[in-house]
Amino acid sequence: MSGAGGGWNTPVKVWVEGLPPRVESQSAVAQPVNTRFRGTFGEDFFFDGTNVDILLQAHTGAPPGWQPLKIRASGEMNGKRLERTALVYYPWQQTGYLRGPSEDGMVLTVAGPPASPPAASPTPQTR
Repeated sequence: MSGAGGGWNTPVKVWVEGLPPRVESQSAVAQPVNTRFRGTFGEDFFFDGTNVDILLQAHTGAPPGWQPLKIRASGEMNGKRLERTALVYYPWQQTGYLRGPSEDGMVLTVAGPPASPPAASPTPQTR
């Protein structure tokens, strides 16, 4: 969430749209504070906006494949209710550099569970 310097001073609800079947998430609330991060030499920097973590959970039976997602947000700014689609920037590096918006937005890849190891046969008992 960006914009704390541009009049954003109330919490913003953030959620994911476009999840495939058997994949779920919960919305999150972004507070109107800037994000602090440390530079390479330990210096403090502030990103104009707030980082928000939105956890996704794929349940058994979720179809394998990829799915484009939309990150949506709604809140109030200067007394008006607003709703927007987020831009996704990759990657967030240790130094805080961002490399421009992703043309594809956010993409979720669902893979099947890892193969289970073969069941161990019972150890024969010796007398």
